[in-house]
Amino acid sequence: SLEDIESLPQSSLSQSPFFIYLLSSLPSLRAQVKDAVTASTKSWLLEIRNTSNQVGKLALEAMRTRTRRWKAKREKEPLLKLSHVGSAVELVTNEKVEYNVLDNDQLKVDFKPLYECIHIYTALDAVEELQRSYQADRKAQASLILSDRMSGASSSLSLATTLLPLTEDIIGFFIIENHVLRTTRSFRSQREVEELWDVVVTRLVQVVQAILKNEGDVDTFLGCKDVILSFIQTLEGYSYETEQLRSLIMILFESYADLLQRTISAELKKAVIEDDQLSMSGGGAAEVIPASLAALVASILPDMLMRELETVSCT
Repeated sequence: SLEDIESLPQSSLSQSPFFIYLLSSLPSLRAQVKDAVTASTKSWLLEIRNTSNQVGKLALEAMRTRTRRWKAKREKEPLLKLSHVGSAVELVTNEKVEYNVLDNDQLKVDFKPLYECIHIYTALDAVEELQRSYQADRKAQASLILSDRMSGASSSLSLATTLLPLTEDIIGFFIIENHVLRTTRSFRSQREVEELWDVVVTRLVQVVQAILKNEGDVDTFLGCKDVILSFIQTLEGYSYETEQLRSLIMILFESYADLLQRTISAELKKAVIEDDQLSMSGGGAAEVIPASLAALVASILPDMLMRELETVSCT
């Protein structure tokens, strides 16, 4: 190694022109090795940026499969009704199926370039420099995910088509971060990963709330809720904090409940007005029919909302 050459004891060899030249070349050799592994890691970072979406897709599909399996089990066993995916009961009861989203028949993410770079930088006593560079690169990539996907999400219609691929990108990004954190000892810190996570989640929540603030379509709320819920369930499995996202789900549900009530009320009012029976001169029937319809809404609406709330809290 380069260190072995430097530490050779004095001898006739150490006085030779070749050895003196070799010794003087060590700083340059170190720089060349460092530049080579750095370039390799930069290339690897670009590859995983392009791979993150596929990782996220596989993770979401694995979670959907797991959710369907648990839902079927809950329907057969009433005692499990209140236990959601990821709960202690589900983890103990369900048959555990090992599936590695980073290494499977469809995708294999190679972390060797990063590991080699960490090893070389450690040998050169420069690992802190690599840590700073890596954190800066990953922070830039996280910002790029948000800016690229959210640049077109200026309306609820565009959000509906953008939210799923955006969450796939984020899931893949943080599954890779989780793997690096677990497999590189002290190279990554929990604080650094949480810093990235907090920035991304805060921005995601802000954008979704802003775009849906004046939304009037019930299906849009339900679609966004389903995407965010799958996002939460998937990354909770990798120990990420999801309190902000859970709060967003409840805000979406409250908005959905209010919108659903207003929508049904408006449709019933329109139906009553258009009903030929209400054109009769006497007011008795006009009063009875709306009253009966209002009673029907009052009896049905809570059940609809409770079923939707159950999907939020128990899936």
